[in-house]
Amino acid sequence: MTEDLDSGTWDQFIATNVQRCVKKLKECFDQPSALNDPLSLKKIRVWSRRTLAAMMLTPNSAHSPKITKLIKELKELIDSLGAVRDIDVAREIVHSHTSHLADDEKNAVMHYLISTEQKRSSCEQHLERILQRILKQNLLHKIDQAFEELKHTDGQTEPKN
Repeated sequence: MTEDLDSGTWDQFIATNVQRCVKKLKECFDQPSALNDPLSLKKIRVWSRRTLAAMMLTPNSAHSPKITKLIKELKELIDSLGAVRDIDVAREIVHSHTSHLADDEKNAVMHYLISTEQKRSSCEQHLERILQRILKQNLLHKIDQAFEELKHTDGQTEPKN
């Protein structure tokens, strides 16, 4: 997953790792019906968080306004993914224990599941709006490009000649 630091500068090391995470994230987005599958959403969230973690290792001197904006947009995606994923996890827990419940408890659980379905639908709509904007703005490509540029800057905000 990581490249040895001996092969270049810290900025190059970070940029290479960000680009690897972006590549994995793009692969997750390429999966059909990613939004409808909790496991696919989990993978998107994991690779979004890994991408952000790698981006955050960028020295402050290299945090151009462009990179700062990309980090903010990625955080918004992660927050939205988290809201949907939290509901999915709670539902998985409930589903795994319903067979052991008495009938009156099962009714309460069913009401809970119905309410979480409504909440998940709302969170999913918000996520879809964010994803549409991200895809329209080509966020992953912009992250990839910004870190390709960083490979050639030695931590400065302007590329070396």
